[in-house]
Amino acid sequence: MQVLRRAEPRDVPGIVRLVKRESAGGKDELEKTLKRRFGEDFDIAELIDTCPFSIVGTDPEDTQIYGFLALCNGPPAFMDKSGQFKGDSDAAETARGDWPKWLRRWYDSPDVQVHNTKFLAFFVADPDRSLPFLDEALTTAFTLLPNLCYISYLLPEQLVLFPPLSSARYLPPTSEETKHKKSSRRRLVRGRGKKGPAKYFVEAPSLNNSATFALWICARKDVLPILKVRNARVEDADDLVPMFRKQKIVQEKDADFYIANLLESKTGHTRTLVAEADGEVVGFMSFNRNIQQQALVETFHLEAFDYLLKEVPERKKSKAATPATEKPGSASLSFGPASRPLSGVTSGLETPAMTRPGTQEQEGYINSHGTAPITPRSDSFVRSMSPFLPTSPPKPSTPASPPKPQTPITKTPNAFCISLFSMDDAYAKQSIEFIKTAFTHLFPDLDYCVVTVPTTVPEMPLLKDFASVPAKAGMTSLHCLYLINRFGITEPVSVQRAAVEDRIEVDTFLEDVSSKESILSVFDTSIQPSTPTVAPKHHSFTIRHSEQLIGLVILESLHEVKPYTDQFAIHDFIHPRFLRADTPIVLRHFLVNPLFEHQARWVFEELFRITGSKCFIYPVIGSSDSATKKIALRELAPVRRRREIQFPGNLRDGKPVPPPFRCSLQLITTALLHEPKIMVNTRIVVIGSSDTGIAFIENLVYNPHLWFTNLTLVTMDGAPIPAEKDGDVFVSHRCYSPIELDQLGLPHHVKIIRGSTDEIDRLMKRVHLTNGSFVNYDYLILTPGLQFSVATLNEELADTNAAYGLNRGNALEVNDAIDHALMDSSASKIVVYGRHIQAYSGVQLLLSKGVSPSRIVLVVPPLRVPASCFNNATMDEKMHAMLDKLGVTVYRGWSLLKWEEERDTLSAVHLKASSKSDDMQTLICDTSLFLYADETSVVPDTFKSINDSCLVFDGRLVIDKYYRTQDPFVYAAGSITKYSSRYQTKWAHEYSDSREVGRKLADLLLPLFDPTCLPNILVENDEILQFEDAKKTLTLLPGDLFYFHFDCPRLPSHTLEYRMKQGIYGRDLVLDTLDIESCKGSYFRIHVDPMGYIRSLTYLGQQPIPVDNIATLYGMHEKYFKRLVARFDEGIITDFASYLNEPWALPLYYDQFPECLREIRQELLSLRYKEGDEIGEVVETLAEHAEAGTDVPDDERKNLYKAFDNAPGRKSFDDRVFKYLLESQTYNSYP
Repeated sequence: MQVLRRAEPRDVPGIVRLVKRESAGGKDELEKTLKRRFGEDFDIAELIDTCPFSIVGTDPEDTQIYGFLALCNGPPAFMDKSGQFKGDSDAAETARGDWPKWLRRWYDSPDVQVHNTKFLAFFVADPDRSLPFLDEALTTAFTLLPNLCYISYLLPEQLVLFPPLSSARYLPPTSEETKHKKSSRRRLVRGRGKKGPAKYFVEAPSLNNSATFALWICARKDVLPILKVRNARVEDADDLVPMFRKQKIVQEKDADFYIANLLESKTGHTRTLVAEADGEVVGFMSFNRNIQQQALVETFHLEAFDYLLKEVPERKKSKAATPATEKPGSASLSFGPASRPLSGVTSGLETPAMTRPGTQEQEGYINSHGTAPITPRSDSFVRSMSPFLPTSPPKPSTPASPPKPQTPITKTPNAFCISLFSMDDAYAKQSIEFIKTAFTHLFPDLDYCVVTVPTTVPEMPLLKDFASVPAKAGMTSLHCLYLINRFGITEPVSVQRAAVEDRIEVDTFLEDVSSKESILSVFDTSIQPSTPTVAPKHHSFTIRHSEQLIGLVILESLHEVKPYTDQFAIHDFIHPRFLRADTPIVLRHFLVNPLFEHQARWVFEELFRITGSKCFIYPVIGSSDSATKKIALRELAPVRRRREIQFPGNLRDGKPVPPPFRCSLQLITTALLHEPKIMVNTRIVVIGSSDTGIAFIENLVYNPHLWFTNLTLVTMDGAPIPAEKDGDVFVSHRCYSPIELDQLGLPHHVKIIRGSTDEIDRLMKRVHLTNGSFVNYDYLILTPGLQFSVATLNEELADTNAAYGLNRGNALEVNDAIDHALMDSSASKIVVYGRHIQAYSGVQLLLSKGVSPSRIVLVVPPLRVPASCFNNATMDEKMHAMLDKLGVTVYRGWSLLKWEEERDTLSAVHLKASSKSDDMQTLICDTSLFLYADETSVVPDTFKSINDSCLVFDGRLVIDKYYRTQDPFVYAAGSITKYSSRYQTKWAHEYSDSREVGRKLADLLLPLFDPTCLPNILVENDEILQFEDAKKTLTLLPGDLFYFHFDCPRLPSHTLEYRMKQGIYGRDLVLDTLDIESCKGSYFRIHVDPMGYIRSLTYLGQQPIPVDNIATLYGMHEKYFKRLVARFDEGIITDFASYLNEPWALPLYYDQFPECLREIRQELLSLRYKEGDEIGEVVETLAEHAEAGTDVPDDERKNLYKAFDNAPGRKSFDDRVFKYLLESQTYNSYP
């Protein structure tokens, strides 16, 4: 048994072994034969990365590759070198020109077109499995590519077609086990051999005797049964009942009656179709021409689609369009106002989807027969679906009466709807054939087909050809609307290079686009004649349908691609060596008629073919037009940011490192053209922009094959605002660097609503906000985090106008209050109250604002945990010594007793000593400003909404190990949560890295939204999830001291003193040169565990350190750093900061270093059981010690080192390390 899947870069070694295997003619004979068949320069890695379709066949365990097939969009490049077609194409390469035109000059192939043909670029398979693999590969290609009709192969004339291409058709085994196995595969192969040729490929007759290639063609009809769509008949009920029961479309007892009633319907507005393959019914679709057009118009943005009316009411007419009711074949074909991208429609996706009080959500949706909504879940990838249109117009979400449409709707509806649909998985990609038949035979007088699906139902293959219509802001609906126009399912659009003659049409096309002038300016430069010395920077392409301009694409060439590949993980999708700077690579504008948006992938495919590019990148900047952003969200994959090495002085080998891009990036490659990107309409609402919430959102939106259309973030602070630089006066846990927040580009992917929660209505699945609006959800994620709130100390004190919590979110208010206090001529004090590290940073904030140290009072209340915020006695001493040196008054162990007000403002605070040994038990301090940074708590509005919703709240929101509250649709994560008491644990999310907590929450929930994933199997036991990433702290402390610390996740009770008393502590490497008086030097502590791994680090000094570099030390072995412990003991290291910033250390900070270690480790372990291999014997000896838990004796260790160094295989590992150094590009060259 073999499994077919998409080829990946990791498959290259396995395919190469297949190519280089020994054959009957000799060891290298097969490779030589493949070069004659597919060209001398074939590169397996390049084929996988650049071919639009490439698959491999493997064993079920995915350990061995049996076959590889790759298809390309045009004639392969190797045939250009033959010279046969020289002069037949104006393009530099044959595939980039009008290759069907010259192909028909040489061969009798009238049906072969660009849009329906792909070419065999490479094929290799194990001889024993070649025929089954070819059969499965061709079947898979035609199944997954519904528009593919022919697979062509140009074979050099001197060669004979080889097996298995020349073999007789493969017939699956007919054993009793497989005979009765019902699967989609059996349906696909049924009836083979009865019709058509006996072989897969048939030679096309040559029209010229001088042809140096023979054209062989494999046709879809000879591989798959032809899908036939016809009117449903009553006798089809016998086939439909099992299908409906399997997919649970109707109840078991009602199946027979319901289907018979549907098929026997004689009403003129209901029509049904079925799809047949090999005489078997494999699909069903029911239509209805009675739609609730008024409700749709009021709920969704249908302006660009003429409100689904045959005649548009009086309004501004399009200068370039005639009424959309003109049918194909008329003298002047037009697509109405939708022929231009309307900015008002495309920007609708960017409007926060809020609803206001005063409306009841439409629960009573019915189909055309008045039955209850059908929302089944089946094991089939193509889920049963029924459109549910409102029986009455939904009320707008305002207390006032429903607003009437500004344009009266009195004309005849111009659409029909899909009311019921079911399709066998094997033919799901061909579901559009139903719609074509409906337009042609059932509703020739209507131009639109619409369908609504519940937000919780994943997008099915049928909807890939539909346009998604955004809902209007302020409207509430449980469904999403899709539509398609009859013109959108005809022949694919054509893509051509723009010319000067297109200028007038382009100007008209861009009439309603807000950025028209800037786009036209770029377009004008792109159509200017190029010169031999200056290559054009911009390249424009027009998109046409029936000779009418319906779209415009503008690409840009780059002089250097490296800055993008350095800063973004483009290598996850395509190897950087395939990105050529001389080809257009940057997508600047993509504007197209909304009716043809579903053909965007085809447009990209043509652009790749015409330009010769293999990848298009799209930097998402604020000035980008909304139409292009919409296409990018739907079709392009988001690219994660890469962690760059921080070079000393920002110089790489003496040359400046390019500045970071302050934008996010998306891309599409040729290999992604036929990878489905599934639209997820589930309404996911995230409350709170904490690091946990951002990490959760990041891992959803950066999934390359999912597009979350209804992802909403509700936060008081709006979009996360990055700090200006690393290390400021507000404490950061360094989950995201300032640059990383910019490059995440959350506003591009998420609807962000600025506001605070007032109520969570779990019954209606609705979150009410304090501003009176509300937002609906299917899943609610609570990640608000904790804040410093004065109300935690005293609610009355919080009501004064001179008490503030030291939070980044209210930094402006705090700064204004400090400025106001500075204007006070009195010598009143500014009190900073708290034992949190933010209190010390608050002192630095006051000092940086010019507040005299004599006016600053730091009050540190009695400790609630065994250790201070620094958890380091040395750090405590240094920090308080610095405060004394600066002249800041510090009261340790004192707490607030009461306060005084004068003229409605704070005038004094009374402090109380906790120790009876103090001379004074109380102290009165004249105060004009009170800054709080002690105990974090839940924001009052958030607490009220959680508590009122009856979610269990016991000091923190109670969850189980899988982030679940008692409501299955409400999840929570981060510092706001605590584990249920049944786990009997003191652990909580706040003791772990917030980014890891959010990432694991996303991993847990993704199977709920991704139809391609199997559901998670949740084991119910008392073991909580384990978090391993470092908990980091970064801030600026008094004296302008830069502070950075990371440590393993630990409980507060596990203080440093407690851990040092344990027998497995390890050791600390401490270099303390910090002089408090001069503020020079630094304090640097590195903790190494008994196994030699770095687990904790603390730095305090005036000079900032490269945080991104230093943070990578966590979990790395000290020997990677030139035997750090040994050099420390020898006294060689005098300053850790400079030592770790030396050139030899920089490659260790490269983001691919962990991957390099994994590869080397796997290669070493693979040699463990290889008999006679010297390195394998070394690995075996080390493994035995590791399994026994014993140390390697010094003498034996020396012998093992010597044996490894002298082993013949040592050179291969040296080569791997050197290759890594080249990839890291720490230096431009190596000796």
